[in-house]
Amino acid sequence: MHVNLLPNISKSSRSGNPGSFPPPTFEDLMDIEHTKEVLKGIEDKRIKVEEVVTDLPSPFAFSLISQGIADVLRLEEKHEFLKRMHNSVLAKIALKGKGKEELEDLEYFNYEKEWDKAAELKSDKKDIAKRELKMKVWNLKKTPRWVKAELVDVIDGLQDELSDRFKLDFDRYKKEVKANWEKDVYSFVIQNV
Repeated sequence: MHVNLLPNISKSSRSGNPGSFPPPTFEDLMDIEHTKEVLKGIEDKRIKVEEVVTDLPSPFAFSLISQGIADVLRLEEKHEFLKRMHNSVLAKIALKGKGKEELEDLEYFNYEKEWDKAAELKSDKKDIAKRELKMKVWNLKKTPRWVKAELVDVIDGLQDELSDRFKLDFDRYKKEVKANWEKDVYSFVIQNV
């Protein structure tokens, strides 16, 4: 039984005004009528649900993975991810019908490795940003050493928050600090006061 579960686009213009699109309704987002037919078919055992383990995702699963990884990857990285996935799918199609030995030589796309690479890259960028911020703190002019040390401790996570002494002195010298400290160091302090 073949049932189209995609939304029926013609239903999306419900108002009488041409070119006017109301907010989507649930039926615009999912074909409820056919979904009920599919669920009934599964219930009546006319449609068999089968779990399939595969190295490559279905187009639907691929879409979900892409959405999930979007917040981890920059645009360029996402483009590379999509290219690798596409090439993996093409390779699998090309190898259809090949012998088991030939398939074992092929390195399949591994989501965990990609996720780990993306997380590591994001972590590296955060580490670089922290290191740069700490260098700027240590290079602050006309700033007591204890102030620099405390700021670095907060940046490194060794201290949860700035001390009351720091906050009082910061309030007292706020104008001078804003005028003389680098913008990102000043912003960091503002976020943590």
